[in-house]
Amino acid sequence: MDEQTFKAQFIASFLAAWAARNFDQACMTGNHEIFDHPPVEDAQTIADLTWAQWFECGGTQPCVALSEEPLKGLLMSMALRYDHGLGCPGYYDQLYGEGEHQRRLDAALSLMRQIYEEVSGHGFYRPELEERYLERMAAVSTPSEKP
Repeated sequence: MDEQTFKAQFIASFLAAWAARNFDQACMTGNHEIFDHPPVEDAQTIADLTWAQWFECGGTQPCVALSEEPLKGLLMSMALRYDHGLGCPGYYDQLYGEGEHQRRLDAALSLMRQIYEEVSGHGFYRPELEERYLERMAAVSTPSEKP
């Protein structure tokens, strides 16, 4: 979506919501003059700010700047989603011996940090190399494609 389209749709939605929110009150009080002066300038200002915050990262989809350092709780949540057994203290120690649970947790947290770095724009990925990444992907066959 380009900037002009985004802002036009945002402003229209904002004003429609404003009108709907004020309609009942205007009907009950008979004060329909409020609709003669909708907050168009406010809608434009908010649309400009929203565009700057969400879209000016160069893409056509919303973007959010993530900090370089991830929250520890986020990494733990990601690790638990990756391996639910990590959420049961000592689970892997019981199966494979003392210290295994901590080793697996440390490895999962390291992997989650690497994934976070990539998706937050702090890793190795560079958008200008997208074609090269796609070429590499196409050059590597998956096990299901091998004879």
